[in-house]
Parts: sequence; C-alpha cells; structure tokens
Amino acid sequence: MREEQYEKIEAYLEGTLNEEEKLAFEKEMSEDQALKNAVALEKDLQTFLPDTAELAFRQNLEQVNKNWKNKQGGSTISMRWFSIAAGMLLVFGFSFWKTIFSPAPLNNQELFAAHFEPYQMVLNTRSGGQLEGENQLKLNEALEAYADKNYSKAAIAFQNLAEIEPDNELYELYSGLSHLAAGHADTSIEILEVLQRKSSPSLREQIQWYLGLAYLKNDQKEEAKRTLSSIDEGEYRYEEAKKVLEDMR
Repeated sequence: MREEQYEKIEAYLEGTLNEEEKLAFEKEMSEDQALKNAVALEKDLQTFLPDTAELAFRQNLEQVNKNWKNKQGGSTISMRWFSIAAGMLLVFGFSFWKTIFSPAPLNNQELFAAHFEPYQMVLNTRSGGQLEGENQLKLNEALEAYADKNYSKAAIAFQNLAEIEPDNELYELYSGLSHLAAGHADTSIEILEVLQRKSSPSLREQIQWYLGLAYLKNDQKEEAKRTLSSIDEGEYRYEEAKKVLEDMR
C-alpha cells in the first residue's frame, strides 16, 4: 500500500477531507472491497491498539513494502495483503493489549482487604444482661475498644465476657470478629467454627460471611469457597460473596 493511501485513509477517519474528497473516497470504497476492508481495519486498529503499537505496525509494514518493491521491480504490496496483515495484527495485538493493560488478579490477602469491614456493633452498655459491677465495666471497655478499632484488646475483652456469660453468643461473635480485624485469622476461625455449630439461626448468615473471609485471609482457599458458596440469595452479603468467588484465583 502506498503512503498516500495510508494518509487518505487516516484523513477520512479523522474527518479532515473536504466534502468533494470525502465523496470521491467513499465512491472508491464502494467499488473496491479491499480498500473498504482496509478502512475498517484501520478504524479497529485505532480503537483497540495504543498509538505506539499502531505506529510500530505502520513502520514495519512500510519496511516490508519497500523490500517487496525492490525485489519486484517497483510494484507495491496490494491492498489485499495489507488487509490480511492488519487483521492479523488486530487479533494478536488486541490480545497483547488486554494482557498488558488488564489489572492483575488480587491475591487472597488483597481480596480479603478489599471486602472485609468490621461488623456493626449491635451491643450497647445496657446489653449486659446478668453483668453487674466490675463485669459491667468490662463490657464498657470491650465496646470502647471495638469503637476505637483497638481490635486486639476488644478480642480479649469479649472472650472474657463470653466466659462470664456463656449464653450470650454475641460476645463470642465479636471476639471472633475482633481477632479477624486484628489479623489473627487462625484464632478467629477457631472461634467462628465453634460458634457456627451451636449458634442460633439469627447469627448464621453473619458467621458464614466472616468465616469465609477468615479462611480467605488464612489462605484456606477451598474452605473459603465452600463457605462463601453456602450463602444463599437474599442472605447477608450474598452479592459480595459472589464477587469474592468470581475474583478468587
């Protein structure tokens, strides 16, 4: 393909031809299927390939064209062969572009960090039930530590409260969640697995979600998949669980 043909195709696509030139070029395309294909391919190249890749392609094709011209006594590569070359570049170049510019998948730790957020606090200072005196103060300290994001302190405080009032499953839940927020995935899993087996239905959904995340943080991929897959439509964090499963390596 001659340089002036490149320039004419570019000018047509960029809208810089005057009306007379545009009509003449469109008439030429209607009579020359190879030219029409070349214009379509050029448009796709501009859409899908970075400017540097397209420029490199042009330079390489020009060099091939010059070499061919020297060997063939002045004849240039036909529009048909240009279309084939451009089509091949489009296929392979777009695959390369997707590989280079598509974001890398998140690893388990990054995926956990992207989806974990501490569970809202549903307890308050009047939730102590049978707690009195010093034990009530322990509840206040646990709530304060959780609110201040001092999760290591909150984890211990809630575990102490669970031992004092074992029938209150929320203390165990918040102990497990605090350990998870503090980065202690192993301990969180131990607590949440026990709680999962004995908890009331009202806590099952929250436990499933956070236990799945704990497995993920602990690089227990299969356990994470199994647990997150058990979250049914309409349950707590169902859509987010689907997203995690899609993004897992």
